[in-house]
Amino acid sequence: MTGRVVGDIVTKETKKNCLEQWASENGLSLSETVAMGDGANDLPMIQTAGIGIAFYAKPIVKEQAPYQINTADLTQVLAILDDK
Repeated sequence: MTGRVVGDIVTKETKKNCLEQWASENGLSLSETVAMGDGANDLPMIQTAGIGIAFYAKPIVKEQAPYQINTADLTQVLAILDDK
């Protein structure tokens, strides 16, 4: 243990920026993206994505995310995508 950090620290801004960069690199508008998360540091990414999903999330994320999945069943993403 050195106490040094290897790599970048992933922040809420990092997550949002990665989503935006990924969309741009793939020729997608943000409305064509999906982001999921469970904590407050995921909110900017969730709110930026075309489909933002709170997955088994903390209360603040559930309150602010457009969509929620409250069970450990990722197949529920398909139902959300079907509704779009």
